Amino acid sequence: KPVEDAADALRFIMGHQQEFQVKQRYAVIGFSAGGHLAAELGTANYGLDKFGLKLPCVLGLCYPAIDMDLLQKTQTGREMLEIMGGKPDEYTITYNMNEHYPPTLIWQCMDDEMLDFGNFRSMKESLEKYHIPHKAMAFRSGGHGMIRQHDKNDENWPEKVIEFIDKYLEG
Repeated sequence: KPVEDAADALRFIMGHQQEFQVKQRYAVIGFSAGGHLAAELGTANYGLDKFGLKLPCVLGLCYPAIDMDLLQKTQTGREMLEIMGGKPDEYTITYNMNEHYPPTLIWQCMDDEMLDFGNFRSMKESLEKYHIPHKAMAFRSGGHGMIRQHDKNDENWPEKVIEFIDKYLEG
């Protein structure tokens, strides 16, 4: 349902391009569960092409839930999977990617207490496997969403995200 909602929103936005002053080329960025939704938009099974829509030019995945097998190791994760219908393979991003997946930036802190860092590793490996242009940024500390103490040098992550996304939006 969230992917259908995203497709409806995109259809609405693109249907009002003049009014909203938007271009055909676009990026999608998502954080945590929103990172999972953004990642789904490029998949073969639930991607936007299923809805007859053009895929994003680039994705920004910030500490996303990628691997449902890792998610179901926690009580919260099991509850989320139950809501999603209990089909981990269907919602594991890396199982549903192919060579047409959009260029992707992914980042996560290694000490993320909410999402296993294996999500980052799994996505990075799949991006490499399919030769998808990507940037993977692993930060040593900061927790989920870099909310805890972290290296001051890591505070420039938003600029790095924007720089990567701009590269693909320019065409």
